Amino acid sequence: MPTITVTQDDIALGKPGDTKTCPVARAAARALKAAPGDISVGGFQIIHWPNPDSAEISKLPGRAQAWIASFDRGESVHPIAFDIEPANQEGEE
Repeated sequence: MPTITVTQDDIALGKPGDTKTCPVARAAARALKAAPGDISVGGFQIIHWPNPDSAEISKLPGRAQAWIASFDRGESVHPIAFDIEPANQEGEE
């Protein structure tokens, strides 16, 4: 179960409303050892494309979803850490 740790640098460099460059996407790319473009964060999930034919989808905990909503609204946020578990994998078999 990976831990996603959003740092102050992630907050400063992340872009509100951008699923691939928001602070959680930056932190998830580090935690999952993925290229930044291979991670997307949206709504209630993190999607990781380890290769072009498959995706790993992990559910975001409620407090992470609330944190993202606050960041996207331009509210002041602080670093956060949370665990994720892969929800499922989709792709060619």
